[in-house]
Amino acid sequence: MQALSIITPVSNIPADGIAIAPTARFVNIGSNSLLNVSVSFNITGPVNYNNSKIIATISPGDSVTVKFDSTFVPAIGNYLAKAYSSLSNDTNRYNDTVKLNISALQTNYGSGAGYFFSNSIGTGAPSMPEYCLQDTSGSMSLIVNGQIVRPDIFTGTSDNGYFRLGNFLQAGRKLNFDEAYDSIFIGTNGIIGFTQENVNLMNASPDTSNLPYPAIFPLWADFNFGSLLMTLNRLSVKFDGNSFVIINFDRALIKGGASDEYVTFQIIIDVLDDYTTSNSRVLVQFSDTTSQRTGASFRNKYFNSTLQSHLVGLALSQNEKCLYRYAGNGFTPIGGPMLSSTPVSVQFGPNASRLIYSCSPASLQLQASLEAITPDPAPSSNSSDTLMILLREQSSPYEPVDVAKSVLSNSGNATLNFNNIKPGRSYYLIALHRSSIETWSSLPVNIPTSGSEVSYNFTTGLDKAYGNNMVIVQGKASFFCGDVNRDYAVDGTDLSQVDNDVAAFTSGYVTTDVNNDDIVDGSDAQYVDNNASNFVGMFRP
Repeated sequence: MQALSIITPVSNIPADGIAIAPTARFVNIGSNSLLNVSVSFNITGPVNYNNSKIIATISPGDSVTVKFDSTFVPAIGNYLAKAYSSLSNDTNRYNDTVKLNISALQTNYGSGAGYFFSNSIGTGAPSMPEYCLQDTSGSMSLIVNGQIVRPDIFTGTSDNGYFRLGNFLQAGRKLNFDEAYDSIFIGTNGIIGFTQENVNLMNASPDTSNLPYPAIFPLWADFNFGSLLMTLNRLSVKFDGNSFVIINFDRALIKGGASDEYVTFQIIIDVLDDYTTSNSRVLVQFSDTTSQRTGASFRNKYFNSTLQSHLVGLALSQNEKCLYRYAGNGFTPIGGPMLSSTPVSVQFGPNASRLIYSCSPASLQLQASLEAITPDPAPSSNSSDTLMILLREQSSPYEPVDVAKSVLSNSGNATLNFNNIKPGRSYYLIALHRSSIETWSSLPVNIPTSGSEVSYNFTTGLDKAYGNNMVIVQGKASFFCGDVNRDYAVDGTDLSQVDNDVAAFTSGYVTTDVNNDDIVDGSDAQYVDNNASNFVGMFRP
């Protein structure tokens, strides 16, 4: 009786909390049928495993696959596996045992460089994200169907190049990766950097020993957006409410690959305010085959481990890196999956318990008043305006969760629809308006279930805002106006901007038109001057 091979587990296995059923193959190399042959599987390491089975009968020359009990749950570490037969009258005991060295790797969650990561399909992590692609409507196209749409901000070629977007955040906002950044550089080979010195943004060959930094690698691979084989691709970016940067690689074609060797993935980066010292969270979502977002050849090569070299992770410095996956053609993948039987998302963040990107909807029935606008009764032409509500986590560092936009009617009502809440959690409501002070709700508001409709009325009293930070106008608590440069305070810089536009006879929908009557004049300056004199600014936890 010969122990032929160990089928499972393989040399590298995930330590993801899922039980494995060891399997081995045995063959009768003798000339007689054998009855009731005892076979065993033994694993030694951080977790030990022993199990035995009986092969009832096996004819000469036949082989049989034996599946042992599925009770082996590997922890991270190295193991020695042995499958062996125990035939008492075996004349050749040298072939009774087969051995395999095994490494159990953490693939679904882990850490590095002060960051933690978790994917959407594993178990055992303190928290894990869900998968749901964000809407890309309203995004800025960078490449469409192989053509460079924004050559004014582009360096290189559609094969190896990058787009530079400098100073795109409003005052008081930042991307934080150990340091604050207000620019972003988007490489066609799946690298996103934050400084002009990221010279490797055009590098097509992932190299864990020579990383550009600070940088994110949502999927660093050799793509060619200019290939004639793929005419339905798109690279785009969206700045969602100055709260998130959303970057989409739609149908990125592997260079030199077949026409269906393409993949779609999305990156969402938290935009933080100047009061937040923690690092930005990053979400990467790898799309499935819905609407032909990811091609069959790409998936086949991925699952057969023949896809060319690719890297997923981030780096804060050459020695500070958090890598989720490093794999390539010809070597064993290291780290977590990009594709599975279901779509996969991976979230990176400084808190292992806050990797909780979610996909549940909710709506908010809001009542609010803007100091210089909504107190005007209809039919005043300036009695409504667009308002955004940002949801933030209820405890420090108050990470952004979702943002929605609606028109606040002349009666002070608005309905805002969110798509990424976590049912059962409470969030601060932050009111954002083009020329008003950012205003937080006095307390977090609970959203109990998916699809919930909750309400909040800022107008009933000053105590509905954090720090009582509103003003009563015509009996309604109203958001202070005049922060035209959105730096959290009404001061001389705002007044200077208004005065300049008054002198220039500026008109239209501009931030310096505080009372929304389509012309910048002394009435706008008066609001700003009054609030600046009263040292009006933002209050927050």
